[in-house]
Amino acid sequence: MDFTEKDVVIIQKMIKISKEKPLLPKEFIPWSYEDKGDEIYLSDNLISIAGLKEYDQLSAEQKRELGRRELGQVMYSYAWSETMACAFFNRRLLKIDVHNLEYKFLLRETIEEYRHQSMFCDAIERIGVTPFPPSRLHKWIAKLTVMFAPDSIMFLSVLGIELATDFYGDVLRRDKSIHPVIQKVSVLHHIEEERHILFAKKWLKKYTENAGFVRRTIYAIIVVLNLYFMRTMYVRKEIFDKMGLINTKALYKKARRNLAVKFGRLCLSEVNAYVDSFNGWNAISRYLAKVFLKINIPKNDIVHA
Repeated sequence: MDFTEKDVVIIQKMIKISKEKPLLPKEFIPWSYEDKGDEIYLSDNLISIAGLKEYDQLSAEQKRELGRRELGQVMYSYAWSETMACAFFNRRLLKIDVHNLEYKFLLRETIEEYRHQSMFCDAIERIGVTPFPPSRLHKWIAKLTVMFAPDSIMFLSVLGIELATDFYGDVLRRDKSIHPVIQKVSVLHHIEEERHILFAKKWLKKYTENAGFVRRTIYAIIVVLNLYFMRTMYVRKEIFDKMGLINTKALYKKARRNLAVKFGRLCLSEVNAYVDSFNGWNAISRYLAKVFLKINIPKNDIVHA
């Protein structure tokens, strides 16, 4: 992969920071924090059924418990998606020379992503949650994608999910009522993901800058489908069952629709901006974003063709 001279300087600086100023979860996260018993784990605007009448009928303790369980599921989804990313990075590393700048950065990114997985697993254990594994369909799609998808599609998939999850974490970072361990986990993840996002954007410029209409459309659709794939792992009927809530099948359907709308409103502005940066939004991709992500992408005055 060829980078501009300016990009080379930036990437070298990011490699240097990763080597010389690593953020180690065992030092950065206040794992020894003593719980007071009233900490919040997930902001209301990220809880799947918040805003529905069923949520208003829960007690304060039930709301807190639901947030704890859903946060554990979300962090598990993060760790699992980063496992897929690392599988792809290792596949990519086998293709390039060890002296290559891309190799050096991806090696650092892979190290950081493995640390993130360990951090999320420790955080899940810290809050006492046993998350539910991905469905067989999720596993099958993930395996095929990692094994056979072109590198450009994989980088785009990873970037799209990173942009959305970073914005999701931003809500947790800014909410002062969130458990201190979770806040710090979100801060660490954000700091290192910023480097990963910047590198992915620079890597993808070769593919997005001069892409024609068909390729731009495909890229936009890939982003949309990956975000849908990820978001569908957040809400699980089993959580409602474990809590002893009633009519869980109907509640699960409502929760999925409700979170889809909130997720689109809160977490996809950066994704929207990135797809727009390579003129990926058109009638086809906007329609699919509306169907799968529940967001309305406004039409530009200029039609990109």
